[in-house]
Amino acid sequence: MRSGDWKLVAKGPDGKWELYNIAQDRVEANDLAQKHPDRVGEMTAKWEAWATRAKVIPWIWKPEYKPSGN
Repeated sequence: MRSGDWKLVAKGPDGKWELYNIAQDRVEANDLAQKHPDRVGEMTAKWEAWATRAKVIPWIWKPEYKPSGN
């Protein structure tokens, strides 16, 4: 998901969230999730709200994805 210059993505089988400032890091080489946990939390909550409304919580997520509010 994007929010301004920030991009939150989950890659790989563990589905770990990664955060990038794409204005400064166009190739997504520097994961900033640990440096900005509050931003990760805000963006994750927005993604989860959208995914719940759209009924698209990934069924292939391993381990099974559980929204933070549940």
